Amino acid sequence: MKQSIFFLFILLSIKSTAQKAPTDSLVLDQQIFTKVEKEPQPPLSWQEFLKGNLNTPKVFKNNAPVGTYTVVIRFVVWKDGSISDFAAETKVGYGLEQECMRVLKLSPKWIPALQNDRQVNCYKRQAFNFVSNE
Repeated sequence: MKQSIFFLFILLSIKSTAQKAPTDSLVLDQQIFTKVEKEPQPPLSWQEFLKGNLNTPKVFKNNAPVGTYTVVIRFVVWKDGSISDFAAETKVGYGLEQECMRVLKLSPKWIPALQNDRQVNCYKRQAFNFVSNE
């Protein structure tokens, strides 16, 4: 009798462990990391993309005084390389944050972050520097 109960206990333990593994994997698939071993990378022609898509003259028509402005946008780089969930971390104004988010939404896919040699979802912060000479 003791042997039967022990065997049943082991069988139930194995079964419950097997059921938890997919849940842990699912949580990991949906988790968004803030620190990773290898940061997500923009597409290779990132600077060209920004130069070709940022509408700087439009932004500075909003009466921005002469000066240097830094805008920081936070977003998620998903493990498939797509980006979303844009949020401005600065409040410079003059339409700068909106213009940066508009351009980021046009972005081609990124190279996802890596954690334990596995592609993962990750927050990324992108800084944009603007200089107004007029």
